[in-house]
Amino acid sequence: MRVFASALIAAQLFVATTVIAHAQEAPADVLFILDSSASVSRDDWRGKASDPNDLRLTAVRAFIRLATPSMRIGLVNLSDSLSGNEGLDRSTALQTGLVINLTTANTRGKAVLYEAVASMRTTHQAGLEDGFTYTSRALSLTERVLGSSDAPQKYAIVLTDGDMTGEDPRGWWTNAVRLKERGVNVVVLRLNRREPPGLTNSELQQLNATLASRGGGAHCGPPRGSARVLPADVLRHQCHNIR
Repeated sequence: MRVFASALIAAQLFVATTVIAHAQEAPADVLFILDSSASVSRDDWRGKASDPNDLRLTAVRAFIRLATPSMRIGLVNLSDSLSGNEGLDRSTALQTGLVINLTTANTRGKAVLYEAVASMRTTHQAGLEDGFTYTSRALSLTERVLGSSDAPQKYAIVLTDGDMTGEDPRGWWTNAVRLKERGVNVVVLRLNRREPPGLTNSELQQLNATLASRGGGAHCGPPRGSARVLPADVLRHQCHNIR
């Protein structure tokens, strides 16, 4: 079941990007923003762990495997305060920062990307004290990274349980809209079935309507902890079915 679920996530992540781009060979830059807060891997008073089996990492690895050299892929860690150099230095599990910059998905680049994915841990898995979850900072960093990209297609794919702490839980919407205005397709995927402030089912639908005009979208995970990202035009009526 775990292999099937992760393959499903990866395949639909890839379809979400390539369908919107209209062609797999079209140059595209894809930046994954991966939540590494403790709630991702550890049960707490807010609910069950959102991704105890690291399906989000398995999915990204499968996405890398499917990618062609016309694509560049990067990873941002979503956690607490920015790492050095305003987030551009390599981050720890407790820091928001660029794990690996946009890297061409050729044979050599894929090896480097796989290594970067393998290095990622939640704060819980790394044995660190809990920190806050600054989604706005992660998306500001994303804007800086993708802002220098001249790729005709640019994507920011956020995988999170949405349990934002330390900031306005809805403040990051402004960042998402600004990315959209700069030509970045934003896709937000909520892992599992937590409904924290700022990422409830109804709010996901509202955010999806805001982002859909440029090919982005927001979505919640279906039952049993699996998750999926689909093109925006088929997302609109999905989240209300999750209870």
